[in-house]
Amino acid sequence: SGGVASARRAAQYGKSVAIVERGPDRADSGSRRGAGLGGTCVNMGCVPKKLFWTAAAHAEMLHTAPGYGVPLAKTGPFDWGGFKSRRDAYVQRLNSIYEKNLANAGVEHVPGFATFVGPRTVRVGERTLTGRQVL
Repeated sequence: SGGVASARRAAQYGKSVAIVERGPDRADSGSRRGAGLGGTCVNMGCVPKKLFWTAAAHAEMLHTAPGYGVPLAKTGPFDWGGFKSRRDAYVQRLNSIYEKNLANAGVEHVPGFATFVGPRTVRVGERTLTGRQVL
């Protein structure tokens, strides 16, 4: 999120700005690499954690409700597949909002993985980007 905010602010000040983000992908082992627009917090940290916490809080309330005089019918097991689909859709929606806000600010989104090839130069695939400032 900090990189996105910095990119948008620089563009507001009239700078030519590009942001490189490879997006989520998987290592050969199956573990997730990369995050997506919005960084670790939006994609793999804060936001998904809060969704898990909220689901757990609802489950606990269902469990304790009868003790407070709120009778409930027995519910089925937790729908992990459904939860994961809704969580992923929510994160994707946030990624889309970041993408739209970057475009509206005039920031170019360059999909890929950047490697420094000089003090102020990065390579993304076959493309080379050079700037006075590189974050």
